[in-house]
Amino acid sequence: MSKKLISRIATDIKDRGNQLLFVENPDDFLIRRDVMAALTELDILIVEGPQIKQRLFYELRHSRYSGKTIVLLTEENFEYLEDMLAKGLQVEFRLDSYLYGYHLGSIINLDLLTLDKLFQQKKVKQLTREETISEIQVISKIERQAYKPDLEEIDIEVQNKIKGNTKDWHSVIEILSRHLRSSIGTGYQEEVFDWINKVNTQFQEELELNYKSLISSSPIKKPAIVSKILDHLVQKPRNEKIALLVIDGLSYWQYQVIKEHLPESFKLKENLTYSWVPSVTELSRQAIFKGSAPDYDYVQNPRNEEKLWRNYWKNKGFNDFEIEYQHSEANLNNTNILRLAVILKELDDKMHSSEDYKDLKDLTKNWIKRSRLPEILADLLEKDYTIFLTTDHGSIQAKGWRNLKGAEKLGTHNSRSQRHLNYSEDWIADDFFAKNPELEKSVSRDENTIYFKNDYSFSNKSSHITHGGSHILEVLIPFVKITL
Repeated sequence: MSKKLISRIATDIKDRGNQLLFVENPDDFLIRRDVMAALTELDILIVEGPQIKQRLFYELRHSRYSGKTIVLLTEENFEYLEDMLAKGLQVEFRLDSYLYGYHLGSIINLDLLTLDKLFQQKKVKQLTREETISEIQVISKIERQAYKPDLEEIDIEVQNKIKGNTKDWHSVIEILSRHLRSSIGTGYQEEVFDWINKVNTQFQEELELNYKSLISSSPIKKPAIVSKILDHLVQKPRNEKIALLVIDGLSYWQYQVIKEHLPESFKLKENLTYSWVPSVTELSRQAIFKGSAPDYDYVQNPRNEEKLWRNYWKNKGFNDFEIEYQHSEANLNNTNILRLAVILKELDDKMHSSEDYKDLKDLTKNWIKRSRLPEILADLLEKDYTIFLTTDHGSIQAKGWRNLKGAEKLGTHNSRSQRHLNYSEDWIADDFFAKNPELEKSVSRDENTIYFKNDYSFSNKSSHITHGGSHILEVLIPFVKITL
């Protein structure tokens, strides 16, 4: 993707000659998530929010943020203390300084790719609103032509993969993910997602028939479900150094983005596994580290997770000093570890902060660079580890059914996923169903647990990224062996 607009903005910011800027931004362009992510890649940190937060970035600018330009967004510069103002430079930023000639209200919320195209088509006269919209329509038509899926043909390919007794859901999620990823930010995204939802209807039938058999499946060739991952790894020779890398909230299409950033020297043996259903962290990630079906009264936190990991391997004859669990970062100083688990959680946080797939795609690319994931993998391989990369669940761009009423929340253990309800008693779940019969085709129920199987959520939001149901994009997740 061309980024001439962002590159020009970054150059102008850096050319100010000061790594601390107090910026007034009346059009709020700089607080867009995609803009922040793009500028972060160019070592420019956009900081909004309360004064205390901005003060923290100011204090850490020479240590944690050394070499980066810090932009503190402000409406009133006089509110800053004199010591801060003395060190920084006060400037104003306006998008129309870069996109002169266009009607600002018509372009301010466009995606960066379209803005980049407009930036490269410099205008010498001021366009009206109607003329600006006409320019945008021409560019959008070109972008639609750049990715133009034949969904009928693609669907035939998918249907051929799942007909008969042997259903190749791995190929299906590969195809769905590839086209979802390609459609994000184009005029075809909604059409592609509607098609994916139709395939998901077939997947829900598959879950209803075969999901429970996965729980008792053999893990020798591959783990069919996350609760079988450890039983698969235990088949490896005792002295083989194994690293299990769990990237929280990684959808299969995001794995495809990661794959494009890995060196060609990496050998990838790609497979899929099923998340636990419903696809909530406290169940699915617990199932990974417990090595069996999860408990509903489990408290999800790093301490309990590490305990599960250590207990499993100790029961298999490993010494405590041969086992390691690391959360949020990889510290590879101890090369005597034979069974290493690394949890990277930041991508899940980015997922929950995203309103749509466009947000999440931009944030995913930014995370790959900031997390130094390719370098982490290379370091593990250099230390003779065989890496198994996976996740606990994917995610879905959900739309709100409605917020739960106060009485409907009573007796629930509710996660931030907003796609499942776990009631303490069966009769409470019965009562919820009786009062909301319109949900019958949208949800599944497992005793006292209710979860969405389509793209709805218990919220009023028109669009947000979350998880916790049984949609195909949440449940079919990557399980990849990485070697040199």
